[in-house]
Amino acid sequence: MKKTLIIAALISFISLKVNAEVNFDDKIQAQNIFENANKYYKEKKYEKALENYKIIEHIDNAYIFYNLGNTYLKLGQNGYALSNYLKAKQLLPRENKIDKNIKYLDEKLNREEKSIDIFYKIFKVFSFTELIIISSLIWILIFIYLLIKRFSSNKLKIYTNITNFVLIPIFTYFLISLIFKLYDFEQNKAIVITQEAEVKISNNNDDITLFKLKEGQEVKIIEQIDNWFKINFEDNKGWISKNSINKISIL
Repeated sequence: MKKTLIIAALISFISLKVNAEVNFDDKIQAQNIFENANKYYKEKKYEKALENYKIIEHIDNAYIFYNLGNTYLKLGQNGYALSNYLKAKQLLPRENKIDKNIKYLDEKLNREEKSIDIFYKIFKVFSFTELIIISSLIWILIFIYLLIKRFSSNKLKIYTNITNFVLIPIFTYFLISLIFKLYDFEQNKAIVITQEAEVKISNNNDDITLFKLKEGQEVKIIEQIDNWFKINFEDNKGWISKNSINKISIL
């Protein structure tokens, strides 16, 4: 039980760190820019809408990413659209509209459907922020529960023992979910945003091309040197120009 409390305390600390990082200087200004972008989008001035959305895209907000995805889709930039929908999905994992748009682009870009284990899916229901908040609340409940158990009468201890079968499994579920989420972020994935991208043997545009990637394909970034990324695609490694991919990891 002591180990559980230590883990929960660490989770609470991470929560405070995350909340500090997502704050931005001028919320009112950001909101105005967002509303202006929405206005341009409704007026079908997609270039102007994109210009405004991009000013605030550094803010990890699902609605900004989702609207960016819609704007890129209207402009025919499907790779960019897909990468932004995937970012939005990390923050709103249960939003049907995002899922539908991703499925549409999967079909349009002939992306291979990945077979995701049902066991894995079960632990991807909540966003990272939700997992942090809920795990912290559960830690508080466990702390209160331990206090009650420590100082309660024998009769009350019977009920607290029953609580073991509720709190501990729930906390375990959210802890495993958080581990899965952190693992996903650690993968440092990106989407190819150009119709065709050459993967080189080194970070030199004049060097040998190892293989080519199509728009919408997903890669894992290994390292970066200047404007080049070393990537892994289906166990094939090489260097790709920074302008050819867009990161989808938001942590």
